[in-house]
Amino acid sequence: MQDADRNRRTGMRGFLLALDRGVRWCGTLGFALSAACTMALAVLGTVDVIGTNLFGAPVAGALELSEVALAVVVFMGLAYAQQQNAHISVDIVTNLAPRSLQRASTLVSLGFGGLLFGLLTWQAGVLAAESWSYREVASGYVSFPVYPAKAAVAVGWAVATLEFLRQIVWFFVDGLAERRGEEGAR
Repeated sequence: MQDADRNRRTGMRGFLLALDRGVRWCGTLGFALSAACTMALAVLGTVDVIGTNLFGAPVAGALELSEVALAVVVFMGLAYAQQQNAHISVDIVTNLAPRSLQRASTLVSLGFGGLLFGLLTWQAGVLAAESWSYREVASGYVSFPVYPAKAAVAVGWAVATLEFLRQIVWFFVDGLAERRGEEGAR
């Protein structure tokens, strides 16, 4: 009986660890895409400034492309920021509170964050689907599709929502605060 119970717990823990790795990988991939877009924006901005100042010929559509790419930069990096516990927080009061109140505060924050990000995922998904349905393009000097960027924003929100849920699961499995002390932010 004890062996069967231990095997069941080990199997569930293995399943949770596999999901954990998957969500963390998605967050890291989103961060890598965000970083790549940041580099592309830097190159685009540099070429645009040089073209404008030296040759009097700015890069056509640079402003519109930059606006769309900035959305991808911000939203694809959300999950990774949550993984690293890098969001801005004011913890003056909670640091002075007893450990049980700190844990309760963490759980409430993760719950509200997951709920809010879930709602934002839903609405971003609706907007992305609508944009995709009529193949929305940016209106400017150069027309280019914006629906892939809107889809990327929805995916960024979704991965961030999954990150909140992942942290809530680990909070209950063996305590998020203890895991952070052992392995860094999960």
